[in-house]
Amino acid sequence: MNRPNRTDTSNANLGASEPEGRDAEDHAQARSRPSPARILRVVRRGVLITAFAGAAYLLSRFTTFDMPETGCSPIWRLAPGQRLLLDTAASHAGVGDVVIFRTGRETLAIGRIAGEGVASGIGADELWIGTDDPSCPGWDSSVDGAVERADVVGKVLFGM
Repeated sequence: MNRPNRTDTSNANLGASEPEGRDAEDHAQARSRPSPARILRVVRRGVLITAFAGAAYLLSRFTTFDMPETGCSPIWRLAPGQRLLLDTAASHAGVGDVVIFRTGRETLAIGRIAGEGVASGIGADELWIGTDDPSCPGWDSSVDGAVERADVVGKVLFGM
């Protein structure tokens, strides 16, 4: 029995002729158009890649910080022992924002930005820090001096 050669494209071996004219264009377009299942697969992969990239960005930019459980809080809206969500890209922190900052090699403090830059009479990259509760000891720039913007660990977004 004679089998048709797979590479042979003659009409005699195929048993049917290719469409001609406009039908040939439609036939070629239909063959090159991706199937709905393929489109769905590509869209799903795109969504997964975007979700993983977004999660990686969020994990790299935001972190949590636990307030000490004992003592008081120099910021009224934050309670001792509360977990805080910090934005570590604190370059956009401004007057009125609560920030966590370094006061030494391993010491962190919390305070509210009361002034910044030359307009406040301090260096361009310095922050004037104050507290809300005068009965709770905290960083006070009038006593302890201004804080470098580079020493800011993060801006407090909210307490959880």
